[in-house]
Amino acid sequence: MRQQFLRTALLLLAGAAGSAACHLLSDPDASNVKSLIVAGTPPVIGESSPFAAMAVHPDGTSTTVTADATWRSSNTAVATVSTNGTVTAKNHGSVEISATYGGARGAFAFDVAAEASLTLSGTITDSATKAGIAGATIVVKDVSNNTRAATTTGTGGTQTLAITGSGAGAFGLTQFLPSSYLRFAVDGDGDGVVSLYDADDAIASTANYLRGNGWRPGISYTDQRRVIWTYNHSDAYIDTVLRLADVLE
Repeated sequence: MRQQFLRTALLLLAGAAGSAACHLLSDPDASNVKSLIVAGTPPVIGESSPFAAMAVHPDGTSTTVTADATWRSSNTAVATVSTNGTVTAKNHGSVEISATYGGARGAFAFDVAAEASLTLSGTITDSATKAGIAGATIVVKDVSNNTRAATTTGTGGTQTLAITGSGAGAFGLTQFLPSSYLRFAVDGDGDGVVSLYDADDAIASTANYLRGNGWRPGISYTDQRRVIWTYNHSDAYIDTVLRLADVLE
C-alpha cells in the first residue's frame, strides 16, 4: 500500500496541471495490445509538455510506446503534438491529443487555459526588527518555470514583480494553489528550499497532500477516489491515475 501511495503521488505529479474538463478516451484492442493509455500535463499557451503513451497487453504487462505511437491533435489551432508526444499549446480552447499503436487507440482531452498576469507586491523586512531591507534580491518563478528577479530599493525595501500564472493561480510541477503550498509543501531533497519545480519536493509535497486529505494504508478504493477528488474534481482524471497505478504495480 505504501508503494501504491507513492505511485499515486507520482501520477498526480505527471498529470498535475490537467483541468477538471479533461477526460480519458480508450479503444481497447484484443490482439497484442489490449488498450492504450495516454497521459500528460496540459501546457499553458506558448509552452510545451511531454505526453506519454502506455500499451497494456492482455497478460497485464505494460510497455511505454511513446516514441513508437502515432500521435494526432484534434485541433491544431489550440494545440499541436510532435511525433514524440510533445504537446505545444497555441490558443485557448478544447483539444484531444490521441495516440495509436498496435491496433489500439488512447486519447486525452483537455481545455487549454488562458494565462493570467499576476503582480506580486510587498516589503522585505528583518524578522527581528521588522525594518525594511534595501538591496535584497527577490527571485520568483512563474507557471512556466521562468525566473523573475528584482532588487529592493529604498529604506522600505518595497518591490513589485509581474509574473505569468495559470488562470486558476496554480503553479509548480504539481500545480498547487498558494493555499495548498502553504499547508502541504515540504522539502523533499533536504536542500533547505521548498520548490514545487523540483521533482523531489513536488513528489514529497504531493504525498503530503494525499496524506493530509485522508490517504492511509489499506483504505478502500472508494476512499482512494475521494482523496484524489480533493486534488482534481474530474472522475476521468481519477480513473486515469488509479488505472495507471494498477498497471505500474
